[in-house]
Amino acid sequence: PPENVRYSSTGFVFVIGQFVYTDDPLVRNIATNWEISPSLPTGLRFNSNTGKIYGVSRETAVSTTYSITARNDVGSASTQISIEVIPEFIIFPQTMLVLGKGIPFTLTPTLDRTAVVSVFSGSLPAGLTIDASTGVISGTPTERVSSQSVTINAQSDLASQKVVLTFTV
Repeated sequence: PPENVRYSSTGFVFVIGQFVYTDDPLVRNIATNWEISPSLPTGLRFNSNTGKIYGVSRETAVSTTYSITARNDVGSASTQISIEVIPEFIIFPQTMLVLGKGIPFTLTPTLDRTAVVSVFSGSLPAGLTIDASTGVISGTPTERVSSQSVTINAQSDLASQKVVLTFTV
């Protein structure tokens, strides 16, 4: 029978509106199918072939304990994890930005949780920086750019939220 079922974490905190996923769970011996109880929040899916949880939650959900069972012809084994879906916690007042070259600029987000904020992919226009604790983007653009996108990541405990900003200078 399957044995020692486990995920990379026993607790997951997802952000509403963000694509999220767990890694495939580890299991000793082969599992031919997987089950979860109770049902996941709206927008999250459970792969009954792999045990992976993924999707985009459209509503917040209090922390709930889920029982996940791996089965094969010989038997089954279970584990428990918790999932919570929280509201967005970093909100920028604008995401499409037009700046003037050589003109000082500041963009201040609303940050509802303590988080480390950083550039996840892409880059800010030359001359701009991001404050890791507040998420404030500031500086004086030094080069012209057209529709330069950057993905900002806010990491708060177990939750991660990404926001795409597009700059034209």
